[in-house]
Order: sequence, then C-alpha cells, then structure tokens
Amino acid sequence: MSTQTVDTAAAEAVRGDRAGVFWRYWTASTVSGLGDQVTVVALPLIAVVTLHASAIQVGLITAAAYVAWLLLGLPAGVLIQRLPLRGVQVTMDLLRGAAVASVPLAAALGVLGLAQLIVVALLVGLANVLRRGQLNLPALDRRQGAAHLPQQPDLRQRRRN
Repeated sequence: MSTQTVDTAAAEAVRGDRAGVFWRYWTASTVSGLGDQVTVVALPLIAVVTLHASAIQVGLITAAAYVAWLLLGLPAGVLIQRLPLRGVQVTMDLLRGAAVASVPLAAALGVLGLAQLIVVALLVGLANVLRRGQLNLPALDRRQGAAHLPQQPDLRQRRRN
C-alpha cells in the first residue's frame, strides 16, 4: 500500500469523524430545541386545562420562562465559557428534563400547583440561557487548533491609513 493511499484513507476517516460529530450535535440540538418549544406551549396549556388558571397566571408562567434571559443573558456567555461545552450542555439538558418530568409526576400525585409551574418555567429558562450561552461549533472538533478558526479583528488597535 502506498503512502498516498494511506494518507487519503486517513483524511477521509477524519472527515467522516468530523461529520459524525456534527450530525450528532445537530440532532441533539434539534431534539432539544423541539422540546423547548413544546414546553413553551405545554406549561401554559397545562395551567389552563388542569388548574383553570386565569390570564394573569398564564402570563406569569410565560414571563417566568424569559426572566432568566433578562437577568443572565449577557453575563451567561462569559460565565459559561470557562466550563467544558459538553458538560454544560448535558447538565442543562438533564436539569430541564428533571424540571419538566416533575410536572406529570406532581399531577399524578395530585399536588400540581401554579407555583410549581412557575418554578419549572424559571428552571427551564435558566437552563436554556446557560445552554445557549456557550454555543460554539468549532469547539466540537478538538483536533482543530486556533489556527483553523477565522481571525477576529482586534478592536483595540486603531486602523492606520
């Protein structure tokens, strides 16, 4: 077997591995995003159908989901950037899953209330902010160094004419 054939096979294996990483990440993000949108619709719907909530109570649940974006939206990227990408995303997905799973469990036990739906909306919103605060596709491929990333302009240096 020639050296060129080995190099070509190695290059194809690396490209295939990168594609596999991307497609796993894309699939997980798509499923997660779909779950987020179902939660946005389901929590107020559960409040109306099960708890006979008023319009103000439904508004509180909806607003609770967005409070985290107002409070943590800007600093979340800075806070989360120092943590490992996969660990943060998995932890936030597990937090969202546990919060959402508490709703049917509480309903089955007969203890579901408006306060719980508001807390679930807050937790889901917090997890969404922290999960989305560290979205960086080049970080998926650990073999790529900083040389493969596009160079960002340095805003501290003045442009010389």
